[in-house]
Amino acid sequence: MAQTPILAIPQIAEGQSSAYLVANAGITALEEAENRQLAVDMSGGDVTLTETQFLRNVLFRCSGQVDDDNLTIPDEITVDGSPVTPQRKFLVRNDSDTYSVTVTDGTLTFEIPTESTALLIYDGTNLDGIVAADDASALTALTDTPANYTGSGGFFIRVKDDESGVEFVTIKAQELGVDVTDSANYTTLNFDDTVFGASASGGVLTIDFDPAQISVTDLADMPAAPGASEDGMALIWDNDADAFVFGEAGGGGESPPASLTENEQTGTSYTLVLTDGDGKIVSFTNASAVTLTLPTNAAVEIPVGRTITLWQKGDGQVSVEGDTGVTLSNPSGASDKLRAKDSWATVIKTGTDEWSLIGDLETTPGTLADAEDVAYDNTTSGLTAADLQAAIDEIVDSTCATEPYEEGSFTPTIAFATNGDLSFTYSHQTGSYTRIGNRVFGDLDVGATGGLTHTTASGMLEIGGLPFACGTLAGNNVARETMGEISWSGRTELMFIPLPGETYGGLRASGEGVTGFFLSEAQVASGDALRTLISISYSL
Repeated sequence: MAQTPILAIPQIAEGQSSAYLVANAGITALEEAENRQLAVDMSGGDVTLTETQFLRNVLFRCSGQVDDDNLTIPDEITVDGSPVTPQRKFLVRNDSDTYSVTVTDGTLTFEIPTESTALLIYDGTNLDGIVAADDASALTALTDTPANYTGSGGFFIRVKDDESGVEFVTIKAQELGVDVTDSANYTTLNFDDTVFGASASGGVLTIDFDPAQISVTDLADMPAAPGASEDGMALIWDNDADAFVFGEAGGGGESPPASLTENEQTGTSYTLVLTDGDGKIVSFTNASAVTLTLPTNAAVEIPVGRTITLWQKGDGQVSVEGDTGVTLSNPSGASDKLRAKDSWATVIKTGTDEWSLIGDLETTPGTLADAEDVAYDNTTSGLTAADLQAAIDEIVDSTCATEPYEEGSFTPTIAFATNGDLSFTYSHQTGSYTRIGNRVFGDLDVGATGGLTHTTASGMLEIGGLPFACGTLAGNNVARETMGEISWSGRTELMFIPLPGETYGGLRASGEGVTGFFLSEAQVASGDALRTLISISYSL
């Protein structure tokens, strides 16, 4: 049985019996992969996760360490009997207040400090993530700052020489090639201001610093003085802005905003820009179709791993497409279009010029949406419990409603129950059909305008060559037009009726107040011309 490429969930095969069992199992597996947590006891040292543990849990809670330990994840999984590289988003919690946990695939590593939780993304080439500490409401709670302020009164924050973090330091008088004992040079040294004072005596330069005259927000790479909205936030380095910003505490990378903001687009086309990032919704309000373009990395250097939320706020259906050279992937069976008004979706930059699209997407015609297409990550998509239940109901309904579909042509024939010496040449002999489930619809045109020659033929006139044998319920089929030298004997209606279990049927003449009968050699005498056009509809 085929499996999905990321979570190795069994897929429903065409015509599979008891398909609901596979669908239910797939939904259960998806729920586990997105919600279940696994307690990892590390009291015995390093722990290696199995493939099933890695794919069927989203949070791995590590505890019991007696040393800094490794949590090893699989660097390949088995899908359809073949090894593939995992593509996985997951969480790791380190409950220890003493020892760290390092997540590794044997080559790549990501360290999680004490009492912290990390959101990780792994694709076999990269192991990236962000870390949230339990208490990061102060500068000293961050991972790249001093642990406390003890003994640092009046000190400054300085980036370390190895650029690995910041430290508290005192003022250093640097060699500027001037005589620092000459008060005329004090201004050159920028000491003649409200913050610093300077005096010289005996060749010694004394610098006075008034800490009441300066705050951390006066520094060039610090944000403006905070207000009530920044209460409880921490200083985080923003690499794009090349400065510190106030934000919720986290690991490396960009600081998340305090709340989501909306970038509302009213036109029919839009290309993502660098400021479209985590925490920003891009909405589309136009009543006409809208095209969202994912730019190349050369045009807009959006960081790999960035997640952007899309909202079809208007009636115009939103289509997502990559610019030339950009690869866009989406779930099997899903198109690159949002399904309807108020549909939400997410684009994730997974590589330099590679993006992934997930969410409430329109399904590709002729395919069946599965749980991974419809009920995606409920923790980030904003789906309510009712929305999730509706998605599950849609999966079940779609599974039950799936029917075979086929189109084609066939060659109709003319015969009697007993052909005898029947002889003729076809002048028309075409037919087309559409099968939907166990129902067949079509049209046929068959005739012998040169006449049917026979002396020993007998029985019902048979119109044959139907594409499928008729079931027990044939139904009535209109003979739209029948031309030729046919005697109806006072009957006013002519119907084509396929015979159960056969690929042929007869033309039945009927009328009000008279007994109906199937046309036979008596009504189509030797030498009589015949042509009939029939619309067919019958069950298998």
